Amino acid sequence: MLFANGNGVMTFDGKAWKLIETPTHSVIRSIAMDSAGKVYVGALDDFGYLKKTNTGGLTYESFLPLLTKEHQGFGNVWTTHVNGSSAWFETEGGLFCWNGERMTFWTWPQPGAWHKGFFWRDELFVCEEGTGLMRFETDHFELAPGGAAVKKIRIYSALPLADNRLLLATKFDGLFIYDGKEIKPFKTRADEFLKKKQIYTALMLADSTFAIGTKTAGIAILDLKGNVRSMISTENGLNINSVTAMTTDNVGDLWICLDDGISRFEIGTPLRLYAEQMGLQGPPNAMTRYNGKIYVATGLGLFELQPAAFPDRLAFFKKVSNINSSVWDVLEVDNGMLIASNEGLFEMRGSQFKKLDDTPSFSLHRFKGDRSRILVAHDAGLLSMKIKNGVWSKASEIKEVKLDNIRFNETITGKVWIGTFSQGATLLSFTQPDGLINYDKPSIRTFGPDDGLEEGYIKLNSVDNEELFRVGSGSKHFRFDYTTNRFYHDSTFSKRHGFDTHIFPILNEDASGRFVAKMKKTPDGRKEVIVITRNSSGSYHSQRFNTSRILESTGVFNYEEDGVLWHGGSDGLVRQEYKTARVDRALFKAYLNKVLLLGDTMFYNGTGSVPQN
Repeated sequence: MLFANGNGVMTFDGKAWKLIETPTHSVIRSIAMDSAGKVYVGALDDFGYLKKTNTGGLTYESFLPLLTKEHQGFGNVWTTHVNGSSAWFETEGGLFCWNGERMTFWTWPQPGAWHKGFFWRDELFVCEEGTGLMRFETDHFELAPGGAAVKKIRIYSALPLADNRLLLATKFDGLFIYDGKEIKPFKTRADEFLKKKQIYTALMLADSTFAIGTKTAGIAILDLKGNVRSMISTENGLNINSVTAMTTDNVGDLWICLDDGISRFEIGTPLRLYAEQMGLQGPPNAMTRYNGKIYVATGLGLFELQPAAFPDRLAFFKKVSNINSSVWDVLEVDNGMLIASNEGLFEMRGSQFKKLDDTPSFSLHRFKGDRSRILVAHDAGLLSMKIKNGVWSKASEIKEVKLDNIRFNETITGKVWIGTFSQGATLLSFTQPDGLINYDKPSIRTFGPDDGLEEGYIKLNSVDNEELFRVGSGSKHFRFDYTTNRFYHDSTFSKRHGFDTHIFPILNEDASGRFVAKMKKTPDGRKEVIVITRNSSGSYHSQRFNTSRILESTGVFNYEEDGVLWHGGSDGLVRQEYKTARVDRALFKAYLNKVLLLGDTMFYNGTGSVPQN
């Protein structure tokens, strides 16, 4: 990657930065690269190119010796172009062209009135204030067809579109479409925003959306229908909102030049982090969707995801003011949402809150065999409640069960398992001797090492119509044999689904036999989420998604809906779309950077120009 800098040309090879200066230590105003990797540079009263040295590095070579004295002192080279085999330099004093053999110079028709040129269909266009859009014809400029429409408008960027059209981005007047004959406004949902925030640069992206960089509000990404798809600003990680230039790398990520540095945004990633910067406070414990909105339970309260209102506002989390303590679990039941918190058990119905129980509550479960009933884990044990005609009432209590960090699982109707952090696994069996289920009369038994279950944090999932017990940090798999009332180690799970490495489920199997699993982190740091689907033949098909970049501590819980998987934990909340990155995220090839002989003599100092691909 190469960047025009106030002190020279900055290069970045994926690990190290280098500065290439001009002899006069000039500011660099513009750069451009041809298809062979040769870099042309525009500076102050100077322009040239980067030349490969004998030791493999790059050095600046000026074109000034090729210019007559009268053509020197031309001021800033604001724009540098490469078109075919020619390099063009737009300076304050005029236009220069180097064709590889000869330098040619033309004065501007009206000195001081020109502004920002661009190539389109192998022709050079320049906007001249007071005249309009001009086209270069052999050795002079002429008014382009329809060009007078922008005689009072400053064009800052031009992006080629399909069907021989061009998108023109102006500083104060929004966007326009040019078809070679006439220029018409391109209406978008961000028109007023773009006019007010001052467009400075624009870039077409790989998915046919385009990024508009502004001087005061960051970047708006729009589609060809004029809809705002997303925003990049200080609200979601940009250092400042003043954008001067943009480009993409070989994996489609966006590099952004700012007034105070450089930022890189992974615009193509299927992952998005929601943390304190987005309004989410405290480590997430659970989440659900209620009344069309996402709610997240955290150690500092209950938070509601507010939708983005582009371009004025990004999506953010807003704290629900009715609860001012830790919230541990949320559960949607019969047009209401139950909330387990340190202040007790609450119900949210519409916008109304009602406290159902004063005892601090930690975990919620809806019975599989009676959807009108729930089980609540709280400080006094377990509480069973039922709802009738929209009103909750207490059904029964199980005070003898007081366990830590409870999570429920009911794979088999009437068999409710409780996984704990350090107290083994407890089975609440509501199945009576006559085979009927009575959720008021459980038999209770706790299992541990004496029953074949190893010690450790126990998580439970439903897979293959059985409970799968995951124990310890390594998620070692155990199954329960109801005939012997003992646990056994199940080492066949991964291979049964076609994997040589250890995988473990993170979401319960649905009615179609589909479930979601994670792959144990490999020694090289790779992690994957795997969606496993059962085919009609009984075999399994898997889709694998690289999640290596997800923070370590976002695996406390998972929540899935509509092709999106959420990961929550102490590092925040990560939203993952089920899509695969276009290419591997190894940005840069391994180029040899430096060789020293006997520790002091420079033998090799870089790759020089590298062909781009």
